[in-house]
Parts: sequence; structure tokens; C-alpha cells
Amino acid sequence: MDRKKLLSKLEKIENFNRKDILDVAIEIDETFSVNSINWLVKVLLDDNLICRIGRNKYIIKYQGNRKRKYDYEPSEKLQKVIDCIKEEYPLVEFQAWESIQLNVVLNHQLAHNRIFVEVENMLEGAVFNTLREKFGNVLLKPSVEMFTQYADDDGIAILKMITQTPGDKKHTHKILIEKLIVDIATNKLLRAIYATSECEQMIEDIFSIYIVDETKLFRYAARRNASDKIRKIIMEKTNIKLHDSKS
Repeated sequence: MDRKKLLSKLEKIENFNRKDILDVAIEIDETFSVNSINWLVKVLLDDNLICRIGRNKYIIKYQGNRKRKYDYEPSEKLQKVIDCIKEEYPLVEFQAWESIQLNVVLNHQLAHNRIFVEVENMLEGAVFNTLREKFGNVLLKPSVEMFTQYADDDGIAILKMITQTPGDKKHTHKILIEKLIVDIATNKLLRAIYATSECEQMIEDIFSIYIVDETKLFRYAARRNASDKIRKIIMEKTNIKLHDSKS
């Protein structure tokens, strides 16, 4: 299969599915087998030539593409927190992230950092006790008032992890961009530390910079009972064009 020709033709389709890939592959090589489409899609994904943006929806990914996969390097404090939990509770499911991750899309940069640790149900207390012993400034499922009053710089908030929270298979303790988008709009603790007027612009900027899987986004939003809220923000307050069937 001539990949260059394949990608050149797919590039003309704003977002494409497996049938589109199959049709183009057969157009280029009439001997291409329908049974090979799963293999071809996997190869294109593994070689970072295309990216998934939803269920059976893909876009071209060139090396110079301005959109990229979301990733971040944890601060020294966050890394210590992650390492501590992994050492003490190697089987516990958790995700840890920090408010300064928002600075990439915030006009008014956060000068003070807050760390969020989301732990599987029933184990929040145990993790809280361990982290409080080692780091001191740790709050267990705090209210907004408690969080704003007592969470100092690099303060840690222990929260319950929502079931079916999307995760990174390679870096299981990192959050995905789809979760961050939903939390920007719904996490009351997070919203307490940035200007709420920036919410819509932050989400729009994320979509313009990073590759967003809309299926993961709205699946997690549904788990937060916020699917309609997120969709309304995107459709009415931003210039984002969704690719799913409800847009």
C-alpha cells in the first residue's frame, strides 16, 4: 500500500472512518482485501500517521501538525506524591494531577499550585493518612470553602475517583485531556482557583492545541452527569466543531 498516496487522499476528508479508509485503499489498490482493513488501521495508528478523535473517527496526524497528543511532566512535588502512593499501595487505582497544568491555556497564570489525587472508592482515607504523614498539608474530600481556606501552595486534595474515569494505559496515574476538559467545567475545587470567565476559552484553546477523543470526552462527562452541560458550552460558547452525530 502506498501510504503517501493513501494519506494524501484521506487528508481531503475532514474526518474519516474505517469505510473511508477502505474505499481509498481499494481505489489505490483494487486488490486490497476488505479483511485487511483492521490491520491497516492499526498500522496507521501505531505509526502515528492517523489519530482517533472518536468512535470510528480519525484525522491525519503529520509530524508538523499543530494538534498533538496531550502530555505533561509532573512537578517534583507531584512526582513524589505519585511515588509515595505507588510504594505504599501498589494495587490501588488512582490518578494524580495539578492545577498548574492549566497554565498552558490560561490567560491569567496560576502562581500557586494545587495537587489533586483521585483514589478508587473506599481507599481515600488510607491514602489520605499516608500522604498527611509525609507531606502535611493534605485535605480529604474538602468542601470548596475548606479547600480555598486551607489548601496552601502545593496543597493536596484527596478525592474519590469517578468509576470509568478515562486513563492512559502506559501512564496509568496521569489524567487524559478529555477528563481535564470536563473537570474544567465541573470540578468545583478547580473552578475555585481560576477565573470562571476563562472556562469557555480554555476549552476552545485545548481543542485547538490537542487531539481530543470526543467519545471519551462525552463518556466521562456522562459519568459526571455533565454531558449536556459540556455540549452546551462547546456548541454555544465556543467555535469548536464537534464531529459526533449530535453536533
